[in-house]
Amino acid sequence: PNHEPTPVSKRKKKIPPNLQGFALVEYKCRKKKRAYDICSNTKHKSFVAGREYKNEDGDEQSCEDLFDCYKECILKGMMKDREKRGLKPPTEESALGVFAEYADEE
Repeated sequence: PNHEPTPVSKRKKKIPPNLQGFALVEYKCRKKKRAYDICSNTKHKSFVAGREYKNEDGDEQSCEDLFDCYKECILKGMMKDREKRGLKPPTEESALGVFAEYADEE
């Protein structure tokens, strides 16, 4: 058998045991947030410098997909946390209610 240690980047980090509720959701979504933050910050710096932030194809870079991915991670995590805690479903007009309705349609 191969007994070489797994490179640090390949190891799955354990979730800190003291995290719960929204702090746990934030922790689980941190990589998606970081990707969005990097894109958004780079785009803003380009704007301030009077340049467009472009992707590999030379088109203007949008961070919208990264934001949507991060938002979905947060909302899914919040829904799971509510279920785990035995809370009643969110109201239809709340952000979670709208998300739940949207998720049901897919």
